[in-house]
Amino acid sequence: MEIYGIPASPGKKCGKVFIVKSNNSPKIKSTIRNLIIAVEDFTDLGLILELRNALAFISKRGGRTSHAASIIRELGIPYVSGLGDDFYKLKSNDYVLIDGFEGKITIKERS
Repeated sequence: MEIYGIPASPGKKCGKVFIVKSNNSPKIKSTIRNLIIAVEDFTDLGLILELRNALAFISKRGGRTSHAASIIRELGIPYVSGLGDDFYKLKSNDYVLIDGFEGKITIKERS
């Protein structure tokens, strides 16, 4: 299955999805590696910096010129934003390929 958003930071990565909901963002250590982080809302700069060791980022809202996109580009991490309701097609532990050049997310394996 493929879903599309806005390409906000270039790059391609494969990995497992970890969902962070905006209403219950836990304190996550910066030691998270080998995970693609999917966040409902990027209103907290601290969350992005806390997750800077992630493989890639996906978000429900936002665009190329958002503050989150600028920071994630500076970190050199692929990012697809603006998925809208397609965001809810992703589940934690799904194995996906994220393409930050085209804004495409391919779900390779369901959890």
